[in-house]
Amino acid sequence: MNPPETPPERLSERELFTELVDLLDESDDPEGYTEARFRARRAALLAEVGDRLETLEAVKSLLEPVGTPSDGVTEIEMESDREP
Repeated sequence: MNPPETPPERLSERELFTELVDLLDESDDPEGYTEARFRARRAALLAEVGDRLETLEAVKSLLEPVGTPSDGVTEIEMESDREP
């Protein structure tokens, strides 16, 4: 019997990580999985984790204020503010 496989992109973060951890814990005896399906599912779950991390980093960079003191810029200069 094959275990049900919800596409990784439809899993919540908790479900995604739980399934990945369970899959990695069962790597010696992947119950219900052939070796090829086990590797494919593990790859799909890891790819989804990577995609979500990239999305998170992109959103984070969009939300960070421009010209924060942490990046060494203390004042934002507009082109229209420059003297000719």
